[in-house]
Amino acid sequence: MQTLSQALERLDALQRRQAAYEHAMGVLYYDGATAAPAGSAANRGETMAILSEASYQLGTSPDSIELIDFLYAHNDELTQKQKRVVELMRLSLQELRSIPQDEYTAAARLMAESTAAWHEAKPRSDFSIFAPYLEKVLETKKRFARYVKPEMDPYDYYLNAFEPGLTRGKCDAFFAALRARVVPLLRRVQAAPQVDASFLSGDFPLEKQRRLSDELMEILRLDRSHCAIGETEHPFTTNFTKQDVRITTHYYPDNAVSSMYSVIHEGGHALYELHTSDEDLYNGLGGGASMGVHESQSRFYENLIGRSRGFVGFLAPRLRALFPQQLGDVSDEVLYRAVNRCEASLVRTEADE
Repeated sequence: MQTLSQALERLDALQRRQAAYEHAMGVLYYDGATAAPAGSAANRGETMAILSEASYQLGTSPDSIELIDFLYAHNDELTQKQKRVVELMRLSLQELRSIPQDEYTAAARLMAESTAAWHEAKPRSDFSIFAPYLEKVLETKKRFARYVKPEMDPYDYYLNAFEPGLTRGKCDAFFAALRARVVPLLRRVQAAPQVDASFLSGDFPLEKQRRLSDELMEILRLDRSHCAIGETEHPFTTNFTKQDVRITTHYYPDNAVSSMYSVIHEGGHALYELHTSDEDLYNGLGGGASMGVHESQSRFYENLIGRSRGFVGFLAPRLRALFPQQLGDVSDEVLYRAVNRCEASLVRTEADE
């Protein structure tokens, strides 16, 4: 007969093992998106499948189920934080058990291979390379949603996973209200004389852009002993724990502003992760509260700070020093207006607010 303290010790050990598997798979994903050879996807997918199988077996083992059930039955004896940890783990393991193991591991392999296909297709603008993988991914995701919540629309299931309580109906209502105001505003702005931002397009050597990224990380006070930067096709941030957060960017030789603001954006994500509690390294509470809250931090740094008159004025001398030929004669105010130019784009990350 185990005591509550013994059960909590077992829970800590279980979470650390789960975190180790997630860490290993996360490193593989990051490597695949940044530095791995183009032909390594199949091998990486096999490794991901084996690791995901081990993680699945750990989470769905009789010992793990018995442990979570025991702690849930003693819910009134737990602290608020312990209750939340058990609640989240119980929900996660219930969902995991709904998915057949062979399909779960096959999905890990598929994601590794599809990500590699996307990285090949994107710079070549060849959708045919990625299309068959996209179809398989969508089929897999829909099937998994139906395994877990057969009574729920798959789209609603994944909306709720990203932002608890969010539904398609809520999104439709929100975007309808937003569209009614934003679309007419955008048309009025586009009909007005446009700000000249031509000087933001030109020859911006990549090595100087990399130096700018280093300066931005220093300005943002990103601890380089726990936060690294890599290069990828589409910028993202991944966090293994608060002790190891990786951001990425993409450099365009004719556009330094794109990478500059992606570093600030991903830096906002990283700052959120780097300042979570030491106590929550392995208990499932250490990451962001939700995708919406996480994105609020990245957009706050990118747009409310990064595109503010004060920050642009602070950064302008550094930009002129790095790129004297392109920006040497550009004033702080002109630069501020240029980086805030209102312009529609089919590329979400390049479109303004």
